[in-house]
Amino acid sequence: MRPSGRRRRTGHRIVDEAIARHRSLREAPCWQPVPEGVKRGLNQAAPVRGLGLEAALAKAAELIQPHGTGNLHPRFWGWVLGAGNLPGILGQWMAAGMNANVFGGDQVPVHLELQVLDCSGLGSASRQAARNPGRRRVDGEHPGLAIARHRATDGRCKADGPEACVGLRVYASEATHNSITKGAELLGLGQIAVRLVPTDSAGRIDLQALQAAIEADSRRALRPFCIVAARAPWASVPWTADGASGDR
Repeated sequence: MRPSGRRRRTGHRIVDEAIARHRSLREAPCWQPVPEGVKRGLNQAAPVRGLGLEAALAKAAELIQPHGTGNLHPRFWGWVLGAGNLPGILGQWMAAGMNANVFGGDQVPVHLELQVLDCSGLGSASRQAARNPGRRRVDGEHPGLAIARHRATDGRCKADGPEACVGLRVYASEATHNSITKGAELLGLGQIAVRLVPTDSAGRIDLQALQAAIEADSRRALRPFCIVAARAPWASVPWTADGASGDR
């Protein structure tokens, strides 16, 4: 569909409004509670017929846009949230305009993903892991657990489901984010599969306790298959990045 002149003007206006909001962030409150009227406005059935672009954007500007978490504001401190910036907004606009599905194929977004991995140091790590088939390191909690589970069961988890995963055990420090436990639940391993290991005074995982837990589970004929590493204790710093390392 070719965009009309009206749609072009609407797009330019949205960009101009975003720039204006960022210019005035310091003068606005860091955070404000969502008004009850806005909550009531959203607690309604969705319209059966479309509102049209202008009406939908107007409703979004009224009910949604002003009431975020506050993380855009320079005085905002809380949780693991980026502040966002105008270059990021424009980059997202460009990405949305491409609507790329980075599943493979000979397309530039695939090569861009590889470049990002190389810049972060993960690209070389991934290639090194490919040369060492007994070990994998993956950033991202749920994908890492899923890949480790797949390797630990020789792929049988795809066909046999939970029966192939009986006795699998994941090891993580007590300071690791609870998304690891949620990932184990999501993958059908259950909370019982996650062994939380004590930390030392610096918040680092106790390696002797980790080794003892693995050895104890092995003696019970359980199946240690994944160690989760946190770059920093979740409770002590404003950011975390988890990776999962799966050994067969």
